[in-house]
Amino acid sequence: MLFLIALSSNVNIAQNPSIQDERKPVPVLKINFDEDMESKEFKALLGLKHIEFASGDGVNGSDGIKANYVGYEKGSERIVKNITLPDTYEEATLNYAVKFDKDFQFPITGKLHGLGPKNKVTGGKPMRPDGWSARITFSDNGLKPYVYHQHLKGTYGEGKRAEGFQFTKGVFYDLAIYVKINTPANANNGQVLIYANGKKIASYNALQLRAEEGNDTEISNFMFSTFHGGSSPKYAPKDSLGHYTTVFAWFDDFEVYEGLYVRGAK
Repeated sequence: MLFLIALSSNVNIAQNPSIQDERKPVPVLKINFDEDMESKEFKALLGLKHIEFASGDGVNGSDGIKANYVGYEKGSERIVKNITLPDTYEEATLNYAVKFDKDFQFPITGKLHGLGPKNKVTGGKPMRPDGWSARITFSDNGLKPYVYHQHLKGTYGEGKRAEGFQFTKGVFYDLAIYVKINTPANANNGQVLIYANGKKIASYNALQLRAEEGNDTEISNFMFSTFHGGSSPKYAPKDSLGHYTTVFAWFDDFEVYEGLYVRGAK
């Protein structure tokens, strides 16, 4: 396992992202469905509509969760839960594993999990000085960052598609999204990086995520957020007759780390 760490007091992780060390840091949040079954985070996810416990269907036969993507007129029904982190952070990495069913559909695009501040901006809502969000979107062509930032050109989140990457159905992928907020708040030095199986595949740089200082604008929420959409029937999974249908994916091993830490980094 590789991770990035400052080796001395005058070394900065964000300025030196290639520094590596064999020691593994301790996650500030961990949900892997094999342990801590009484934790509030475990119960929060298992309590979501369209989420079910998946014994033996996690990574390497461990336990995981199954997400049921129920098609409807706005894509698929939303499966969302914001889980508050134990502190606020200027930079953090969310790692998790996902496997799409062999019959999964990728009509246009959909959302995967990410990180955000206290007052997250999503769903095409107007930007606000203390609000932003950073997630991943999926499609049959792969994935891309999906970021709401202060200089958004349109109504919805932005990000450039990862070149040369495409999901294979029925296979677990270890995804990671790293977010560094801009510091100070008037600077354009924020960053969002996306990794798949330890390899960096997409980046979004020179971002002004926030326009106000303070803990409320730092990273403080794990955004469990997955669905098809968009907001029209063209995003929805459908059967051969054109009726809305349900498709599935599995998730496991959610971990949030302060700073940049990517499982299996290459």
